[in-house]
Amino acid sequence: MHVIEAFGHTELLFRWSAVWAMINDLSVICHVGESHAQMLSEWFEPHKNISVAGPRNGDSWKKYLKKLPIEKEDVLILNTTARFKHWPSELLAHPRLYMVVHNVKYQFSSQEKFRWKLLPEYLKKIVDQPAKERFHKAVKGIIVPLPGMAEFIRSENADAGEIHVIPFAYQGDEVPSSARRKFRMVVPGTVIEKTRLYPVLIEALNYATAHGLKGELVLAGEAKDEKIVDDFKERFAIQEENEIYSGVDTGGIKVIIYRRLIPQIEYEELLSTASVIIAPVKKDVVFQTQTEEIGRTKLSGAFFDALFHRKRLLLPAGIGIDLPGTSKFTDAINLGDQLLSLAKSMVPVEPDEKYAISRLASLWESLIFNSHI
Repeated sequence: MHVIEAFGHTELLFRWSAVWAMINDLSVICHVGESHAQMLSEWFEPHKNISVAGPRNGDSWKKYLKKLPIEKEDVLILNTTARFKHWPSELLAHPRLYMVVHNVKYQFSSQEKFRWKLLPEYLKKIVDQPAKERFHKAVKGIIVPLPGMAEFIRSENADAGEIHVIPFAYQGDEVPSSARRKFRMVVPGTVIEKTRLYPVLIEALNYATAHGLKGELVLAGEAKDEKIVDDFKERFAIQEENEIYSGVDTGGIKVIIYRRLIPQIEYEELLSTASVIIAPVKKDVVFQTQTEEIGRTKLSGAFFDALFHRKRLLLPAGIGIDLPGTSKFTDAINLGDQLLSLAKSMVPVEPDEKYAISRLASLWESLIFNSHI
């Protein structure tokens, strides 16, 4: 099986590697850019059936993919599709080509096709809609993480082909409470206002610290929104050192903000030390020309971060997802109350067979060995 990640979104390769390693008679080659190759090679080292390749020595992705030696019976997974017209025709002609879908409405909404028809001719030349439709016809099947996403695709495209529902992570082992030195709240993801409700988070911390909450808050993603950084600076005595902002308020909450990309292995370590994961995501997020609904047509990576590391997950009410260990908050005060309660007594996340690593392995086996050319 060949897995192509040409755009640097390697999180799924980290999460799925242990699943692929369980499958007998499977060899996996992950094709990634040079900047990710060394880190993935180290991560894959325990898994003898998984290797890393990709364009090197100045080769472009298009040139590399044109000469990629793929056998007719091999499975080919496009982990991130991005701009469709850039994929070489040789790749799209492969009979066992699958795509992982992250933004369902952008990919498959009938409204998207209608929008394209209304565009002026000069704009049609720079929009990918015809290339996107050719791409959809080329793929044998689609991979999505939730049944609701599959249902949406079917409702918009009855001829979408195979749709495989495979969660983006398996449920990891529980971290013993004795391993946690302090109450650590982790908010995964790039720090930008358009996708997350940071003012609600700050208000919740104000309330919780006034009622005795102590611990640490980590914004586990590159801070790209200066307004959000300034809001936290106003609340905390933040100082910068080596591209990391940190500070402690008078109530005893330390906040850490990263002004750089966090390498995947460092990111996984941060998540593994969390007491709780907070995902203050907005329900509706604009991607390209479409408004995606979180939990229905698009997911936040934080959901499967919590599942993979078996952490309790706090989400806003109204987000249509119910993974193991998920709790919903209605407003800042309710979030603050839940943080205070968890700081006093952490409730273990119960195992869920739906997300067991063995079940994910069986789902991948079905795709690889039971779907024929």
